[in-house]
Amino acid sequence: PRGMWPSEGSVAEEIVPILAQNGIEWMATDEEILASSLGVPSRSGDSNSLISSGQLYRGYQFEKKNDKITIFFRDHALSDNIGFVYSGWNAAKAADDFLGKLSAIHSNLIAKNVINPIVPVILDGENAWEYYQNDGHDFLDALYQRISDAPWIEATTFSGYLDSKPQLAPLKKIFPGSWISHNFAVWIGHPEDNKAWDMLSKTREDLVSFEKINPNFDRVKLAQAWKEIMIAEGSDWCWWFGEDHVGPHNDEFDRLFRSHLANVYYFTNREPFVELFQPVRSNFLMAHFTKPVDYIKPTVDGRVTQYYEWEQAGFFDCAKAGSTMHKAERLLNGWWFGYDQEFLYFRVDRGVTVPLERFTGFTFEFEFQGETKVAARLRPSQNIAELDGKPAKGLQFALKEILEVAMPLSSIPTIGNLISVRLIIKEGEEALETWPPTETLKVELPIAGSDDIPWVV
Repeated sequence: PRGMWPSEGSVAEEIVPILAQNGIEWMATDEEILASSLGVPSRSGDSNSLISSGQLYRGYQFEKKNDKITIFFRDHALSDNIGFVYSGWNAAKAADDFLGKLSAIHSNLIAKNVINPIVPVILDGENAWEYYQNDGHDFLDALYQRISDAPWIEATTFSGYLDSKPQLAPLKKIFPGSWISHNFAVWIGHPEDNKAWDMLSKTREDLVSFEKINPNFDRVKLAQAWKEIMIAEGSDWCWWFGEDHVGPHNDEFDRLFRSHLANVYYFTNREPFVELFQPVRSNFLMAHFTKPVDYIKPTVDGRVTQYYEWEQAGFFDCAKAGSTMHKAERLLNGWWFGYDQEFLYFRVDRGVTVPLERFTGFTFEFEFQGETKVAARLRPSQNIAELDGKPAKGLQFALKEILEVAMPLSSIPTIGNLISVRLIIKEGEEALETWPPTETLKVELPIAGSDDIPWVV
C-alpha cells in the first residue's frame, strides 16, 4: 500500500519514520488534528479557521529525521453527512445537498486562491449503507453521476492526487490524537482500559525476556506468539473497555482479548499469569444514563432558572451514547427527564459546537410508543406545538438557552404504567439524530403508594 488511514485516524509524530521506512507515502486523519497542529479553530466565523481560510483542503507534508510523509485531513462534516444524515433522505436530494456543499467550498477556495485543493471525505466503508434505502445504491449512483457531470470537480484517490505532483503545504508538527475528539480518550484513562494495557504490557515484556533467554526456541511457535501480541495490540479491544461503548458483545470481547494474551504463554509452553483468567470489565451502570431520584417541578422558561431545578431528574448523555460509530458533531449534549403527578418534563441541551440560532431552528419530535403511537412536534422558531398534527392542548415549552417542555401525562399513551419515548431532531423535514439511537427510553411511572421511581433504557 502507498498510503493508509491509521486505526481510528490515530496519528503522532513518532509513527512517521515507521511508516515512511515501510513505503507508506501518505496517511489521513481528521480536521481537528490539523486545527490543533496549526493552533487555529476548525470551524468558526474566524477568517483564520480551517474552513474559512481553505487550509483544510490541501495536502500537507511532514518531515521527521529525514523521513517524509504526506498527510490529508478529512472534512468531518461532509463525511458525517454521508455516514449519519443522508440515510434518511431522498437519494437525489441528498446527492444535491452534498454537491451544493462542495460547490460552496469550491467558490471559497477560488476566492482564497488555494493551490491544488483537495476535499478529503473519509468514513467507515461498511457501516453506513445498512441504514440507507437499497443499501445506499440509489444515493451512490446519484452522487457519482453528479460528480461526473460537474466540470469543476474531479473524483480522485489520495495516491492519484499525489501522482499529479501537487504543491504540498509544510506542516511543522503533528498534534497526537485520533479522529474522535482529537485525543485517545476512548482507549486510555478508564480503569478497565488501564488494566488491559497493563496486561498487554506485561505479556509483551515477558515474551521479549523469554526470547532472549531461549534463543533456540521453536521459531514457528515464537512467530505464533508474536502474532497473538500483534492481534492484542489492535484498536478494537480498548474500544469496548471502559464506559465509552456498551454493546451486547462486550463480555465476549473481554474474553477474546485475554485469550490472545494467554495464547502467548501457551505457544511458549508456559502458564499464563492469573489475571488473564479474570474479566477486565467490571459491572457498571451504563455511562450515558442516570435515573431520577424524586419528583421535579421545573419552571418552563427555556433557562436553568436555579441549580436544583433539574437536579433530581434523570439524564440521557448523548455525547457518550450511540452505536459503535462516532459523529464528529453531536447536535445534542443530552436530555433530562422527570415528572410530577400531572406532567412529564423534558429538558434538551444543545451540543457544544451547535450555535443557538441553529438549535432554535430545529424541529423536536418526541415519539411515544404505547398501545398507540403519538408524536409531539415542537417548532420553537415558529412557537408551534403539535400532537399528531393538531395543536397540543396543555403542552408548554420554551427555548432560550435550553429547550424545556411540560407534557400532560393524560395526553401520553402508556402500556400499563410504562411510557416508551424517543427524541428525533429534524431540520426541516429531514431527521438528523435520534435518541436513543436504536431503542426507546422506558419511563416507568410510580405506582400509587410506592416510593420507587424506576427508569430503564
